[in-house]
Amino acid sequence: KNEDVQTEDEQMIRYNQSLKSAQSFSIAPDGIIYSTVVPHLCLGISPYPLLILVSIDSPCRAIFQNFSELRKSQEMPIEKKSNIEKSQLKKQCNADDGIILELSSHPGMGIVPLCDKIESPHFELNLTCLGLGPVKNAITAKTNEKKEFSFTGKVGGKLWPATSKTPLEIGDWLISSTVVDLFSNSEVTKYIVNENGTISPMMSPHIVLGFQVPGRKL
Repeated sequence: KNEDVQTEDEQMIRYNQSLKSAQSFSIAPDGIIYSTVVPHLCLGISPYPLLILVSIDSPCRAIFQNFSELRKSQEMPIEKKSNIEKSQLKKQCNADDGIILELSSHPGMGIVPLCDKIESPHFELNLTCLGLGPVKNAITAKTNEKKEFSFTGKVGGKLWPATSKTPLEIGDWLISSTVVDLFSNSEVTKYIVNENGTISPMMSPHIVLGFQVPGRKL
């Protein structure tokens, strides 16, 4: 047991060292800010906004094209789902049986991964940043009567807020992560599909999934 504790301590030390190194940046003469660890990479702006939480009446809210199928999944007992013919969901699903997260609020767009999966060499942790993007790159997801929202396909993991605080608030950033015990409060992984096609955290029904658009109210 002492050896296990020592190994965990060593992992934590290495992890903290790697985090400290990753926070080191330099400013070039031309004003570019770059990482001292990987100097060929510099700060920039994503062409598409991140997935965040916004007000339920915000013009930036995400309205899902296939929300009715997501609602059915939350209302249907798990044991009965296997009895449904896959042809019924053919238009909404792909080969991994997840429902495509296409948006009616943003025609031709969907929820997409904005980066490759980020993995930690020290812990069993990986996460993916999510945001708005072309529907051809849209990811797929499943939900159930427990209101758990998980991603299928290459992204995997559950929908998590990138914060340890509760209750959730407007502006909180959302990610996909496979870390089950990231928070002691498992309620943060539960979401409600609303009748108008939006999706709200179960613990904070007054806010919904959306995007940050400069000059527009969250």
